[in-house]
Amino acid sequence: MITLFYFLYNDEGKNMNIRSINKKMRYLGSLTAILGFGLIANTANADLLFATQNNSPQNAAAARDLDLNGPQAGGQTITFNTSRPNTLIRVIFNAVGARLGNFSATLGSTIFIDPAGPTGPTVCPPSGSNNVFVSGNGTPNVLDGWVSAVTQCTYTVPTAGVHQLRVRMIPTPAGQWQIDDISLVIDR
Repeated sequence: MITLFYFLYNDEGKNMNIRSINKKMRYLGSLTAILGFGLIANTANADLLFATQNNSPQNAAAARDLDLNGPQAGGQTITFNTSRPNTLIRVIFNAVGARLGNFSATLGSTIFIDPAGPTGPTVCPPSGSNNVFVSGNGTPNVLDGWVSAVTQCTYTVPTAGVHQLRVRMIPTPAGQWQIDDISLVIDR
């Protein structure tokens, strides 16, 4: 590519000594189009492994696993497949939530992945006990201040096969919370 520019702009180039500005612009335009097409043709994409939603409100005053599937299948654990070991996945968990209490009252979300094989459930980082999903807004005894929040994490699944995933909400300190309009997507 550097050689092509050398020939286009240098009078010493014997093969492509182009003196006309219009011809130079056409060559540069063609080169730009070819390079641009190469960048577009190599765009990254993600393979969807699982997606679900649940529009039913869920609440508690202590930690609990969420019902991710709602009326379709019910259950607090979903499954997804990978066809090869050491597959990097991304989990995107979104919901509308509110937490009763002052600003220091929080509700954290932890995503657990239980890969196929001997490895037990593992926290998908950066979710975990320090991951604040929503917090109280300071209005005493009122569950308001609703927000739409997202937790996203990545995890390298060590084995191929069928894996399990669950989402646990953890209030700190214990106190009333509510989650609604859940969506969860797993891709690789």
